[in-house]
Amino acid sequence: MKRIFCLLLFGFSSLTLTIGQQKNQPADVLAKSIGEYRKRIDEIDKQVILLLNERADIALELGRIRQREKIPPASAKGREAEVLRNAMA
Repeated sequence: MKRIFCLLLFGFSSLTLTIGQQKNQPADVLAKSIGEYRKRIDEIDKQVILLLNERADIALELGRIRQREKIPPASAKGREAEVLRNAMA
């Protein structure tokens, strides 16, 4: 999961910055364009972090329920693989 998150944050940054660039743009226009892309990436990063925190809260609550109800860890066998398959899809 760390690999996916790092790819989201850093893997596409060079690709993202080239979108919308045209040949022979003045340096100030290009810098403004890059700044706008970076600002948008920062906004998306904040949303990703909020969603990951929400997911972590839900997973913790699920763990509390499983512990309270004495549901064995074996009942979740294969769940990690399922989550990773879903993320990759």
